[in-house]
Amino acid sequence: MERIEQAIFTSAQTERAAGYQLAAASPGVCEQDARALSIWGPSHGALLETAPAASVNFHPLPSGAYCVSRTTASGREYTGRGARVYTQCLVVEPDAFRRFGNNPFHLMRAASANGLLRQHSPVPTRLEPVALLGRAPAVDAPLLARATREIGAAPIAALIQAALDRRAMAIAGEAAGPQAVAALFSCLPPACRTEFSFSTGLRSSPRRPFRIVALGTDRAEQRRVRRVREVALVHLSADLADQYPPIGGWPQAILRILKTGRTSLLNRHFLQDRPEPALGDLHARGLQLLAELDGPATGHGPAAAAESRPVPCGRSGAGPGQQPHAAHPRFPRLTQPDNTLDPRLPRRTPSAATDDPAVVERLEQLDDLIFEAVKGNAQSLSRLQQVWPLARSELSDELLCESREQYLRCALSVWDWSVASGGARPSDQTNAALEVICLLLGEDRPR
Repeated sequence: MERIEQAIFTSAQTERAAGYQLAAASPGVCEQDARALSIWGPSHGALLETAPAASVNFHPLPSGAYCVSRTTASGREYTGRGARVYTQCLVVEPDAFRRFGNNPFHLMRAASANGLLRQHSPVPTRLEPVALLGRAPAVDAPLLARATREIGAAPIAALIQAALDRRAMAIAGEAAGPQAVAALFSCLPPACRTEFSFSTGLRSSPRRPFRIVALGTDRAEQRRVRRVREVALVHLSADLADQYPPIGGWPQAILRILKTGRTSLLNRHFLQDRPEPALGDLHARGLQLLAELDGPATGHGPAAAAESRPVPCGRSGAGPGQQPHAAHPRFPRLTQPDNTLDPRLPRRTPSAATDDPAVVERLEQLDDLIFEAVKGNAQSLSRLQQVWPLARSELSDELLCESREQYLRCALSVWDWSVASGGARPSDQTNAALEVICLLLGEDRPR
């Protein structure tokens, strides 16, 4: 039985530091992964105000393992400042993840059933690896049936089309929560699921470049995300199929399956002995599945019985040249068309970063100031002009370069959009973006 490592990121006072930090980890969490967990860890105010009680999160790690985590508001911060954001992380190797169909929701459900998600108060100084029993089918048929009733077959198929078309997307609307993301995952081949990092209840942040974020009905966060051109804001409603018509082979096949309720055929398709597909193969695989759907329906025999069998295969671990953020760059090159997706593009790896809670808070502060400043908020720009020089002196050269790159992409995307939509006459937002760009580059704006 594979052992699963665990870690806790929260507000605590430890021998090392005080504040938000990777407060505890089991011995098998390597230093590189621990640094990545510190970068991705959500701190004060990171939970959406309209989010469900817990945010389920998923992203790859530098070692080739994956982090499946749950973030909740639990108790008070050690300073008493406010509600404590508490994140429990499970670090799972590819072989163990395949037992659960490469599905973070299945793994999180098994962890809860095994009593592994108990919150610690106080946070222990040491955690031990755990054994996670069980396995899961490739397709969660009851969930898909429920999601089809409550969301609709066409919106789910359109959501899959959007996920395949866009490099990053934020899902908004009453139905835009864990169920929507879980339905999306259940409709993807297990080998492709690890390409889609996500959160179901966290505010967006350049330091957490999830490929999919579920925003629910949080309008303030929707307005923030709308300013980031590389992130598509997708409203999950009956009209979504008009914006993202399911024209690809795979979304068309899923639409047919959901309308006819033949999820058992989808599960059998995943279990057949064939090469594991990459995202670029899904159109052809979808056409194959459509051909199967056009054939006689079979609900009995050995093939139908395969639905209850465990998933025997999935995606292998990261290759030697694969970087941990390979599947979900939040800020791609601006020259890349918005409606294309090439998972083989060069990606950026999170740099080695200090675990200092003060640095974590400084980066969260910069995230908010950058977002507001490029929108034209004069107060945020003024505050950013004070905070950025401090950040330059506090951050390591590597982390500074990484942060500057992310923020420049954000500001340049706003500049690009403002110029394209406003013509030659600069708008207030264009000027604000230019102010931020000059500040990040360490130059005064020419007058």
